[in-house]
Amino acid sequence: EALTVLLPMSLHFANRARRRVPLEFSNPEPSTALLKAMHAELRDRPSGYDGVVQNYLAGFLALCCRSALENGFVRPGLDPNSPEARLEALRQYLDRHYAEPHTLEALAQRTGFSRTYLCRAFQKYSGRGVFEYIMERRIQGAMVDLRSASTKIMAIAMNNGFNDLSHFNRTFRRLAGVSPSVYRKKR
Repeated sequence: EALTVLLPMSLHFANRARRRVPLEFSNPEPSTALLKAMHAELRDRPSGYDGVVQNYLAGFLALCCRSALENGFVRPGLDPNSPEARLEALRQYLDRHYAEPHTLEALAQRTGFSRTYLCRAFQKYSGRGVFEYIMERRIQGAMVDLRSASTKIMAIAMNNGFNDLSHFNRTFRRLAGVSPSVYRKKR
């Protein structure tokens, strides 16, 4: 769940607002040790270094995701009532609940903003509209499911918030560049 925020599964899903995703490690030693070991492998290039680097990277990313899930992405000390904190809280809520149906009214109520202000502020904050963001998260969820399961594409579409297979296929092709079945075969 956190990994797709840190590393989008497609360049299309990259952070358009060029906003850094701050992470706070309660204990930075393990992640620092992994980075140093990865650097040494890349510098010295002993035999089999590429596999070792991949394992170190997987461990480092796991620690980053764990930190993100434990501490969130909001910078410490940020006023929880500030517009930025409320928008980030909404973004994190949508990351967890992207497959559920949402209305602009309910999301505005959740943040305490008007619908109009929410649309403008979320666009400025994330670089995409609220419902565009939700669609992208749904497609990212489908991409994960297509990589890791042999579930039927219709079931994957339904599990990720789509009620119509043709809408899912069109949206997936528009955002991922290929159809879901082609994406699954490539992965």
